[in-house]
Amino acid sequence: MADLPDETITIILELQRRLVQLINQVGATELSVFEIFGETEATASVLEQLTNIRERATSSYSRLYNLLLRISEFQPMLLLLP
Repeated sequence: MADLPDETITIILELQRRLVQLINQVGATELSVFEIFGETEATASVLEQLTNIRERATSSYSRLYNLLLRISEFQPMLLLLP
């Protein structure tokens, strides 16, 4: 296993926590806008922007998760000399 400093792991997990909060807040905002105003010409662009923000945050979360997982699974190779 590749050893990451605890500080690095803490930073990654904090970023993931913030992304989860952002994804949740954007989803709640989307729902509120839709319930209050409906999908009109005026709200369509706002709803689309919120969807894009949520999708980008979800993608960032997934990339961080996969990166941390790959690093933690990495095993240094032993070099055997003849």
